[in-house]
Amino acid sequence: RVRLAEAAAQRAHRHGRTVEILNDIGTDEIAEVGEEADLDLHGPSIGAESPRPASYTRRDEEGAMTQQPDTMSEPASLFDLWPQVIERRAAFLRAIDVTEEQARQHPGGKPEEWCILQVAQHVLGWTLNVEQVIEEAAAGRPEPKHPRGHIPSGSPETIAEVRTALIRASIAFATLPERMPAEPNAGVTVAHEVYGDLNYRGWFARCGAHDLDH
Repeated sequence: RVRLAEAAAQRAHRHGRTVEILNDIGTDEIAEVGEEADLDLHGPSIGAESPRPASYTRRDEEGAMTQQPDTMSEPASLFDLWPQVIERRAAFLRAIDVTEEQARQHPGGKPEEWCILQVAQHVLGWTLNVEQVIEEAAAGRPEPKHPRGHIPSGSPETIAEVRTALIRASIAFATLPERMPAEPNAGVTVAHEVYGDLNYRGWFARCGAHDLDH
């Protein structure tokens, strides 16, 4: 677990690869995650409990994967996307179940590289912000997204506290499909600094890719 989480922090800031989530995610989802990420997140520690969905196939030597649904012709609902998004969140929560000492170790001893605690604080703030982004976009009201790499001030200061807060936030996030309007607004988008304009579906799917990045 420690190796996975430390590698995740390194990967996010040194070896980040493009992850593109299209708004019509049910038709096509592309995730370029890089070979190191693929090995880490699908190895014995996590892969045995969270197998890669059968609908995923190797796209190219870069380590890209493309979702190829067998029957889905319409853009996916949040209910369709929910299993994969929640599976990746559960894997992330397992990976940060470490000691306080381990959580504060910076990769390579370099303070500029995020430690596990900082990664967890970032994901907590990201989750709370993007939950609002999704709800407001689906209701036709764009909500600003935090800047990329943001760690909110006032974040919990221990890994145990952050993990507990993130579990609570994840439980709330997981109920988003049930809280959508009868006819969610797919035309309202909120910009991501790298991946462009995403609607409520794109942002929900982005959560799974974001967890995989980290």
